[in-house]
Amino acid sequence: MARLRDAIDRARGEGRPNAPARLRRFYIDHGDRLSCVVAEEAGGLLGFQSLKRVREGNEYDVPGGWGVIGTYVAPGAWRRGIGRALFAANLAAAEGVSLAVIDATVGAKNALGIGFYTAIGFRPWRVVPGAVGLRFDL
Repeated sequence: MARLRDAIDRARGEGRPNAPARLRRFYIDHGDRLSCVVAEEAGGLLGFQSLKRVREGNEYDVPGGWGVIGTYVAPGAWRRGIGRALFAANLAAAEGVSLAVIDATVGAKNALGIGFYTAIGFRPWRVVPGAVGLRFDL
């Protein structure tokens, strides 16, 4: 996961390294995690998507009880339907626990990410410094 995040960050012009232990805590072992799905091909990681249900007063500043989602697809695998496939799995997980809304807060300069979420049905609901909040109503 760390190598994938590093490749994405480099492709977007961001140079921060991602520590494997931190990513594991944040996406897999996190107490609010509902689902973390991966896409693989020939034993390599093509992408992953994390879905959490947040509590009141959360770090995302979204209403408690909402879902928050993050999608990461390898640059060489963009526009192959991987994000849609990951979302289909997480949408089923969200429906299974009766989430009402999923938030995707995307960097304001991340046109590809904003385009992806908009294409699968997310709609703008807020603007925060440096980012756009998109929501999907179930």
